[in-house]
Amino acid sequence: MNNEITAETKKKHRREDNLIPYKKGQSGNPAGRKPGTISVITVVKNVLQEMAKTTDGTKKQRLETLARNIVHLAINERDKDMIKLIVNYVDGMPKQTTELTGQDGEPICIKWEQ
Repeated sequence: MNNEITAETKKKHRREDNLIPYKKGQSGNPAGRKPGTISVITVVKNVLQEMAKTTDGTKKQRLETLARNIVHLAINERDKDMIKLIVNYVDGMPKQTTELTGQDGEPICIKWEQ
């Protein structure tokens, strides 16, 4: 067995020694996001709100163009993913239930000890 400590192992240990666990109830980022930081979602929403020229020369909101393309793919191309996307947005995701049981299908037993 090779007991030699490599440079990579030393580097890994230095990184691990520098780790300080958070105190219970303490945030990992107490200051939060820096003011003025723009999220990707905000940028996408802004782009979708912009007006853009269409192939026929008219202007439409990009959001409308995106919606028309999704509907086109669902209906004309019979794209199953687009059909599912439309149904989920229009009707909402179907409710899913999960049944939890204990061993051999018995009810779950919770014991409180003080």
